[in-house]
Amino acid sequence: MARSYADKDLKLLFGKSGFYCCFPRCRNRLIAAETELDNEAILGFIAHIIASSDQGPRADPALSEADRNRYPNLILLCGHHHMLVDKQENEYTTEDLRRWKAELELWVEERLTDGMRDVNFAELSVVCEGIIAGTQGLASTGMTAVPPAEKMTANALTDASSYRMTIGLMQAPQVAHFLGEYASRIDDKFPTRLRQGFVAEYEVLVHSGLSGDALFYAMHDFSSTAATRTEASADERFQRRAAALAVLCHLFEVCDVFEVPRRDPA
Repeated sequence: MARSYADKDLKLLFGKSGFYCCFPRCRNRLIAAETELDNEAILGFIAHIIASSDQGPRADPALSEADRNRYPNLILLCGHHHMLVDKQENEYTTEDLRRWKAELELWVEERLTDGMRDVNFAELSVVCEGIIAGTQGLASTGMTAVPPAEKMTANALTDASSYRMTIGLMQAPQVAHFLGEYASRIDDKFPTRLRQGFVAEYEVLVHSGLSGDALFYAMHDFSSTAATRTEASADERFQRRAAALAVLCHLFEVCDVFEVPRRDPA
């Protein structure tokens, strides 16, 4: 049976897992940083909680073919544990795999929360400079603040995104302060170019068909890329990803990126 995954399911799977193996006590990071000779490499394996075929491990013929390849039935594992759970399907049940996935995703959110408390100007600088790379010449429009809850509804963001939005907005004032300081001391066009980089990636992702939570997670991955490209400790990576989330949430709140709620004329 051919395996086909929608881009939105892959964005949720990798984004919510933080690119870590879900097997208990493994937590191996499933991405290798780019080198002078090669691009970064994804090392993780997409495994099925319920088998993709009727004869596979933990099979359930009652589950439709389409649902077998959607995010709720997928789990990210390293090569060793992917092989292990499929070879020993009686030892590792569907309930086990679902629990591991939920625990890993909760661990990622908790680490992001811890990292958010330690975000400083150094992390924000790395993230912002990465976002604006190669954005000169793009069009720009004004910024308009919109209440986050209202804008989340307009963009079909659900509880899957609401927690990250909440912790990201914790540091939104510091992001605004950083951008003001950077603009006044170093480059007065920096905030505009930051927004341009954000808009450019958003438009690429929308044209690829992403929307809702998957689009939000994809934008977080985009804003994290420059900050997590080099080798770093787990704590440093989460601190940088937290900084990227703070920038994303600040721009979500103040920019006309993402859909803006329509208001009736006064």
